[in-house]
Amino acid sequence: MSGARLMFLFVAWFAISSPAAIVSNLLANPGFESGSGTTNAGWQSFNNVQRLDWHPRSGSYATKMFGNWGPPGVPNGSSVEQVFPAEPGQTWEGSGWVSSWADDPIAGSNRAQLSILFLDGASNPIWSVYSAERMDTNKALNTWHPLSVRSTAPVNTEWVRFTAYFLQPPDFSSGAAWFDDSAFGLSTVTNRLRFADQWWAVQEHEMTPGPNLWSTNGVWVDENGRMHLAIRLLDDQWHSAMANNEISHGYGTYEWRLASRVDLLERGTMLGLFTYEATKDDIWNEIDFEFSRTALGMGVSNLQFAIQPWYHAGNLHRAPMSQDVVETTHRFLWTPGDIRFLSYVGHGDSSSGTNEVFSTWTYAGADVPVHSNEIVYMNFYLLMTNAPLDTQQLEVVVSDFRFTPFDGVYLADDFEDGIRSNAWEMNGIWAPVIEETGGVLRVSPDGDWQTAGFITADTLNWNNRDAWFVFSALLKTVAVDVARSGFDVRTVISLSSTSENAWVARDSCVLYGLYDVDGDEMALVFTTKTNQPNENGGMLFSGTVANVSALLSGGGLELGFRLGRGEYNLILRDAAGAPLNVLTNMGAAEGLHHLGETMRNSFWLVGAMNEESGRGVVEWERVESGVDLPVVETQVFFASQLLASRQVAWTSYFCRSYIFMQTTNLVSGPWISNQVMRARPPLNVYTGEVGGNGRFFRVETR
Repeated sequence: MSGARLMFLFVAWFAISSPAAIVSNLLANPGFESGSGTTNAGWQSFNNVQRLDWHPRSGSYATKMFGNWGPPGVPNGSSVEQVFPAEPGQTWEGSGWVSSWADDPIAGSNRAQLSILFLDGASNPIWSVYSAERMDTNKALNTWHPLSVRSTAPVNTEWVRFTAYFLQPPDFSSGAAWFDDSAFGLSTVTNRLRFADQWWAVQEHEMTPGPNLWSTNGVWVDENGRMHLAIRLLDDQWHSAMANNEISHGYGTYEWRLASRVDLLERGTMLGLFTYEATKDDIWNEIDFEFSRTALGMGVSNLQFAIQPWYHAGNLHRAPMSQDVVETTHRFLWTPGDIRFLSYVGHGDSSSGTNEVFSTWTYAGADVPVHSNEIVYMNFYLLMTNAPLDTQQLEVVVSDFRFTPFDGVYLADDFEDGIRSNAWEMNGIWAPVIEETGGVLRVSPDGDWQTAGFITADTLNWNNRDAWFVFSALLKTVAVDVARSGFDVRTVISLSSTSENAWVARDSCVLYGLYDVDGDEMALVFTTKTNQPNENGGMLFSGTVANVSALLSGGGLELGFRLGRGEYNLILRDAAGAPLNVLTNMGAAEGLHHLGETMRNSFWLVGAMNEESGRGVVEWERVESGVDLPVVETQVFFASQLLASRQVAWTSYFCRSYIFMQTTNLVSGPWISNQVMRARPPLNVYTGEVGGNGRFFRVETR
C-alpha cells in the first residue's frame, strides 16, 4: 500500500544527502568536552553511555555507547539526546561523526546512527527520522565516518529531539560505537515546492514502502505549474519520489488531475495518491488511490482503491484501466460515514458518460478513517524491488490537486421541482397517494397501519465513532379526513436496515408524531430496535406537544434525531429553530441508543401512516440529512467583495445557523444584527439591504 508502511515506531526515515549548512548549532556541549567523570553535561543519557578521553576526533573527549544484552529476544539501545522547541514546517538537520575501534569492535547486527524525532505538545511521538549512513560491520574500524539527518516538522509539532544512539538487536553481539563533534539546528535546505496553491515538502530519505531511497531530484514543478514525480538512477542507485502537503484538510473531496499514461507504468513501480495520518503510531488512518502493473496480488488490475488496513475484508477495490488520452481525474469524497471513489477520463468536473469512467466504489465499512491530522501524499516508487524492469515509463505528471471541504450534507430536498429525484423510492403497498406538489411532499396513506412515503434509494452511511449524524424534516401540514377517537394519523421519520418500513426491518429507529385533531395535540414517540423484525422496538421517549395547528400555521414543526457516539438526541423545534414546548411522558429526549454498528448502512424514510380507521394527509416541506461537523468560523466582508447584485455570499455548512451583521466602523463597531439565517449549503446568500460603500459585513456561526 502507498502509505501503509510509511511509519513505525522504530523504522522510519533516513537522510541520504550530504549535510547542508545549519543556521546555528543549538547543541550544548556538541563535542562532549564538558562533563563530570563519564557523564556528559547538557545531554540526557540512557543506558550504557560513557564520556571518555579515548579516541577523540577533536578535543580531548568522545562518547562511547554499547548494548545492554537484554531483555531476552528484544532489541535494546543506549543513547544521548537533546530537545528543542519546534514548529510545523521547519526543516531541522543534525550531523555528527561515528567510529568503532579495534579494541572493542562493533559486531553482529549492532549499529549506531543519528535520529530526529518530532513530538506534539504532550511529548507524544509524531514523526521519526534516521540517518542513512550508520556505523556497522560494513564500515572500516579505527576511522571516523560522517552522519547526517534532515526532515521537516509535520502538523502538531511543538518539540524536536536530536539523538545519537547505539542499537543492539536480539543477537546480542558485542562491540561499541563512539560519537563526536555533533551539530543540530534549523537547516538552510527547505525541500519545499509550491504546487496547486499549496506548499509541499519533498522527501529525501530512506524509508518504507520498499524500503526506497527518496530524492528531491525526482520531484519538481514545471513552467506550467505541473508537478513531476520521477524514479531516477542517481549514483548507481535508483531513487523514488515523494511529496506531501503541510496542512490537514479533513473531510471533503480530494481530487488529482493526472497528465500521464499511468496505465503504462513500468512493472515494479507504483504511484500512490493518498491521505495519511502522520501523528499516530498505528498505520491505518489512510485512504489510497494506487496505480501499478506489478503482480503482487493485483492480478490484471492496475487501478486500486484502498482503505487501510487493506487486508480487512472489503477494504480493497480493483479495476483494469486503459487510457486513450493522458488526462485522467481521480477523486474521493471522504465523510464521517463513507468514502466515495471515482476515476474517469479527462479533466472535467465530472465524467462525460459511463464509458468514460474507469471505476467507482463506495466504502462504508468500519475502517472509515476518523479525521485527525492526516495530510496528502503523492509518491512514485519501486514496489518490492530495487530496480524497475524497464526505463520507459518512470515519470508521472500531476497537473493539479484540488480540495473541497465537506459541507456536511448527505441529502437535502425541498420538493420544489415537483418531480421525485433519483435519491428516493416510493414506499407503501396500499396504493397511497405520494406526490411532490406545490413545494411539499404530500403523503395520503391508504389502509390501516400502513406506512407510506419516500425512502432513500441508497443507504445513508453513519457510524458511532466520530460525529453527530442528523436526520430531520420540516412538517408543514397535517390534515385529517376521517377522525376517530384518539389519534387519527401519524407522521413517520425512520432509519431502517432494509429498504422497507421500520416495523418490518430487523433494525431501525423511528420518530413518530401521532396527531389528534380533536385535541389539537401530537404525541411524539422515539423507538429503536435491533434484530427484531415485525416489532415496534423499545420506546426511548414519549412526549406531547399542544396547539399543533398554531405551530403548523406559523411555519411548521422540525422533527428529527441526531445519532452518533452511542448517543441520540431528538430535534423538536419550530420553523424558526426554537425548541418546542414538549411535555415529557416517558424517557428522555437524549440518551443512549444502543444501536452499535447494526445500522451503519441505513435507509431513510419520511412519510405517514393512518391510525386504524383514521385517514389523513401529511405534507413535508423539507427533509435533510447530514453531519454536524465542528465548524467554527467568523467571516468579514468588505463592500468591494459584494456580488454584482450587491448580495453577500459565504460558504455554508449543514446543521448551522448564521448571524449576518453590518457596521461602518471595523475597529469599534457597533455591529448591527440584520438576520439570523439557517444554513443552505454549499452557499448562503444574504439578499437584504446591505448598504453602500464604507460598510463592513460579518457572518458568525452559531
